[in-house]
Order: sequence, then C-alpha cells, then structure tokens
Amino acid sequence: MRAQPIICTKCERDMEHSRSGVYVKEMYLKNTAVYKIWSADEFVCQDCGLIVVAHFADKPLAEHFEKDKMELYLKMCEKAEAEDSVYVIKEWVKS
Repeated sequence: MRAQPIICTKCERDMEHSRSGVYVKEMYLKNTAVYKIWSADEFVCQDCGLIVVAHFADKPLAEHFEKDKMELYLKMCEKAEAEDSVYVIKEWVKS
C-alpha cells in the first residue's frame, strides 16, 4: 500500500522521496538543549526543488530524560552531518 502523498503546494505535484532516516532534533525552546531526536523521511519537489521532511516515526529515537540514549544519538547525528550521509535538521521548535 502506498503511503499518503506529499504534495508541493507551489507546483501541485507529488513530491519524490529523496532520503530515509533523516534525523530531526526537536528543541523545547530555541537555543536550548535537544528535547527529542526523531527519524523521518525527506521529500523533494522535482519542479521547484522544495524540500520537506515528513513521515516521522511513531516514537522518538531518544528523549531528554534518556541520557545515555540521547548521547548516543547526538553522536550519530554529529557523525552523519560530518559525512553528509544523513541530513540533520538542527533546531526544530514545535509550535
């Protein structure tokens, strides 16, 4: 079964899946410590180049109270950024 489509509002077409396993660091407030780390997928519009992150996992990979787990995933994010193997959204503040 196909997942729900992601539509570009500018071009009105399906966006293409471009990357799986994008790390998203959710911040409690801007410029604070990481609150949660999520895994999601990246999509890109083939016409205008707009990039969005969607299809988040049901649960975060790590939360602020899981110190060891959070440390592990922060190191993984750092390594992924350095290798440019996985895109990392650095400061997502949930509104």
